[in-house]
Amino acid sequence: MSLTKYGTTLLIVAALLALTQPTTAAAGPPRCAPAANVFGVESDGRLFVYPHNEPETGGADWGAKRYIGTGWNAGLVLAGPGGVFYLVAGGDLRRYQWTGGGWSTFAGGGQFQTVSTGWAYYTQPGNTGKVTVDPAGKVYSITSAGNLEVREWTTSSPTTTPAAQAAEAPPTWARFDRIVAAGDGVVYARESSSGKLFRFRYDFATGTWLEFDKLVGAGWGVFTTVFSVGGDTLYGVRPNGALVAYHYDAAASAWSNRGTGQVIGWGWSALAHVTADPAACTPTGR
Repeated sequence: MSLTKYGTTLLIVAALLALTQPTTAAAGPPRCAPAANVFGVESDGRLFVYPHNEPETGGADWGAKRYIGTGWNAGLVLAGPGGVFYLVAGGDLRRYQWTGGGWSTFAGGGQFQTVSTGWAYYTQPGNTGKVTVDPAGKVYSITSAGNLEVREWTTSSPTTTPAAQAAEAPPTWARFDRIVAAGDGVVYARESSSGKLFRFRYDFATGTWLEFDKLVGAGWGVFTTVFSVGGDTLYGVRPNGALVAYHYDAAASAWSNRGTGQVIGWGWSALAHVTADPAACTPTGR
């Protein structure tokens, strides 16, 4: 584990450390907000919010769809907690703030802050799934060298630059084509060659991995995108347009509904991007 602090940005490079946890009783469904906001970008660049009313149960119950922005097909779109959005465009990582009724304006009159540069890698085919945001707002990314970086944004540091990384041989994360943050320090990673899904959990307080490289599923290569509303709840979009919900019970080391995904919507494969509020749900008991 290499830990480097610079300014107000935190960089963590993953270490090859595997820990096991005893299996305990099932914790049950997650605790969620009244609705989990799912966001989609249509081919013309319009951004909409679509509240999913039953993230706890996987029921196909939705609120009213509402358009909240335009021009979002310019790059990779990621939602964070509290109305934060990130757009990777032109090699820059831009940060936006949605208030629920409009968009915040920053110094100089712009509607975004450029918080980091050198991100063109994540707009290339095959790399767009290598960035994710967790419920605390931390941005995780797999670098071209196959290392995992984590950045934590604070308002006192409007621009950041990556710090030097410690070398790893071989890089653990190079085999994954998609990562999805689904809880506090919880990251799911899809192996590109097999479609297998692995679960990781990092404790930022102690600087240790509580779970590392744990195989939790197979067949995830079928999804064109995978995202999370938090609480170990994953949503995947199939090529036929189906939006499918899954919940992993970490205490029982098992998927709810016997591992069968619940179809909660259709027509999602036509969208340019799909993302969601990663802090809408938390695991029961936390």
